[in-house]
Amino acid sequence: MIVLFVISGFLWIVAFGWLLRYYIRKRAEQKEPLWNRQQRMWQSIFASRRQHLMAYWALSMGVFTVFAVGLCRPDFTDANMIGTATGGYQLYIDSRVPVQYDLNNQEVRHKLNIDALPDDTRFLHFMRHSADEASCLNLNKVEIPTVLGIELSEMCSFGLTEIKPSDLPAVYIDEEALIWSMMKSPGDTILYTNGQGQQTSVLIAGSYPTGIFHGNAIMSDDDFRRLWPEESGIEVLLVKTSKPAETAELLSIAMNEYGLLIQTTEERIRMFFEVTDTYLLIFLTLGGLGLLLGIFSLIIIVRKNLSAQQSAIQQYLALGFSRNTLTAMLLHENLIVPFYAILAGGSGALISISANVTGAGIQTLCLAAFSLALLLMCVYWGIRTMVVKLLLKS
Repeated sequence: MIVLFVISGFLWIVAFGWLLRYYIRKRAEQKEPLWNRQQRMWQSIFASRRQHLMAYWALSMGVFTVFAVGLCRPDFTDANMIGTATGGYQLYIDSRVPVQYDLNNQEVRHKLNIDALPDDTRFLHFMRHSADEASCLNLNKVEIPTVLGIELSEMCSFGLTEIKPSDLPAVYIDEEALIWSMMKSPGDTILYTNGQGQQTSVLIAGSYPTGIFHGNAIMSDDDFRRLWPEESGIEVLLVKTSKPAETAELLSIAMNEYGLLIQTTEERIRMFFEVTDTYLLIFLTLGGLGLLLGIFSLIIIVRKNLSAQQSAIQQYLALGFSRNTLTAMLLHENLIVPFYAILAGGSGALISISANVTGAGIQTLCLAAFSLALLLMCVYWGIRTMVVKLLLKS
């Protein structure tokens, strides 16, 4: 689906390029008086159409790559994105020794010497059947991902809102791991070995947004206990508290015999997205180089066109045309193609990420809009400076 949107954005730019070529030819071939300024402008553009179209392709593709990749980068300042990815929990705990108690029980907390936890502290418990690492940290194709057992209603805050009934034991896998690491889709089955050593088919009933459970399959606690009754201990815990730092310190000291590995949920999210962000940064750099190439080619073409028109400009000045009139004419002529290219590349980038535009975050979208406006202003200022310098020489 995402690939189709990227292709759609690219085809959008191609269509704009062909439309620009057609429109230049059509306007240049219109029968207008020779002194018509618009006609003279389009004939001048048509005369150097190859250079203008070359600038269009370089500039639009550079803008498309930079903005499409930039808008796909995760925005960790977006509260909605972090909230869905973490479910509102602050700590992720991996226990080397299975915990056999409900840590939400006050008597259990007193027994484990953790009754000093803040009153609003809440634990979410997961059983775990260890299998293959299916996150982006593993570059190999994965057939059997690790399974976490939980009451599925608890997963609503993580984006798993649609629970489908099934005759087979069912799992839900995060979208990125399902598509890229496992190359499967909902409706496929996975073969697991149950506690009796028998092969059992497990249905992939659906997916959920990628978050702190990236690379794990989520299964209902009832199905989990039927398949692996001997693995009913708690190995993964999530903690929601108003004082995460103090809570993590108390748990690490009081439950040190369990070998707790404690990290904040935001750190875990950043760890998973670091690999993706590295690849995006590479493409962003290449897109930036393409954008610079487009800008440099635009500067060369504009300077070349202005130099070729020096004699015509001197004639216009001799005929009584004011410098302001000539500045407006030359600016209009040399700004049409770059502005068209920037808008085509920006709109194509927006189309390419429209499948996940809400994941970009409001701040990222505002920054992209500001950057696009700044680029338009810089192009306008640069071309105007070259036009003014040429008129001063004339």
